[in-house]
Amino acid sequence: GHIAHNLEQLFSRIGQDRLLQQTIIRIYRRMGERHINTILRNTLRHPDKEVRYEVLEALADIGYKASSTEQSILRRDLEDEIAAILWTVAARRDMESNGHCTHVVEALRHELVVKNHRLFTILSVMYDAQIIRGLRDKLRSGSNEERVYALEILDITVDEQIKDDIVPLLEEHTPTELLETYRWRFPQEQQSVQDRLCDIIWKDHATVNIWTKVCALEVLIHFPSEQTNDVFSAFADHNEHLLSQISVLALHRLSPERYTRFIENTTQTRRQRATADIRACLINAELTGLEKIRAYIQTKYFHSIPPAVISIAADFIRERILEANETITPFQQGTPQCIAIIQGQLKEQHSNTTLNAGNLIYHILPENEVPILYKAVQKTHILIIDREILDEITWEYLPLNNILSE
Repeated sequence: GHIAHNLEQLFSRIGQDRLLQQTIIRIYRRMGERHINTILRNTLRHPDKEVRYEVLEALADIGYKASSTEQSILRRDLEDEIAAILWTVAARRDMESNGHCTHVVEALRHELVVKNHRLFTILSVMYDAQIIRGLRDKLRSGSNEERVYALEILDITVDEQIKDDIVPLLEEHTPTELLETYRWRFPQEQQSVQDRLCDIIWKDHATVNIWTKVCALEVLIHFPSEQTNDVFSAFADHNEHLLSQISVLALHRLSPERYTRFIENTTQTRRQRATADIRACLINAELTGLEKIRAYIQTKYFHSIPPAVISIAADFIRERILEANETITPFQQGTPQCIAIIQGQLKEQHSNTTLNAGNLIYHILPENEVPILYKAVQKTHILIIDREILDEITWEYLPLNNILSE
């Protein structure tokens, strides 16, 4: 009772950050049906789409069926998601042939996976959640026969209008064919690479996540112009550190005058953050947030996790260089850590096992057991994150969590 009440108060505070709100919803999901139904139902119209979909997933967990009023709201959400999917398909089409855009295209591919999942999240609360989730799984990873069967079941499960709206998105179509199918209702214009990059960067967060925007800003550096400098000047002042950091560094490189103007006119807090990024990344040669994320997903067990997932915790990833024979434990001050080896080697003192670059140190320490100590065989570059934070952002990747917990 007291825990649920305190969580509800914390969740409802104005200005609460997204990651914390999502974490609170996941706690509700683990607490069971009564808390989900009585507390989360009132947040179906949360202004942050990512938080709202976390709420819908929680309601689908307990088989919640939307009321008639909620159904009309969810139909609008469904239409918005279809429009977002088609915009994403068009964005990929415009950039796939450009060699600089590999990371952006990959990020957009993940965006499509997320948006497709959201379609089924909405349907799960409008219809029978168990049936809809079963269809989703068959359409995502089933055989051709299972996919055909799933589409037949979908045909008799959802309303005619909704079926007509979403079925083409679930069938095998080329981007050109798909955009042609929807060209009257959801027209998508073709754009140059530079214009499309700006389109991605300026798009609202409900349509494009932070990671995709960061990748687009990275490529935009290859298109120097006054328009480009305007973009970097605007995003140098952004609240999201991943976006502000790459923009500050780009502005410093492409237009020192605009960078100086930004530093003179921004707030003291932003000025300190910007100068700290310049000092860390350009003078001390530390990794940027974007580089930390890319390095992390190259380590063992993380290849299957999209960078967008890890990017949520970018500001919590700490960088460290160990000199030869320097020691470290994954249990700093009683807090379990996850250590990714980027360069060099670490040797486990107890077993003498040597771990090379690309390995991940992730331990669950049994009660009363002495923490394991690792020694750097040579100069070794590592990234560290609190294990609780990593567990929270990757909790849906059950195969990963099972492997790491062994």
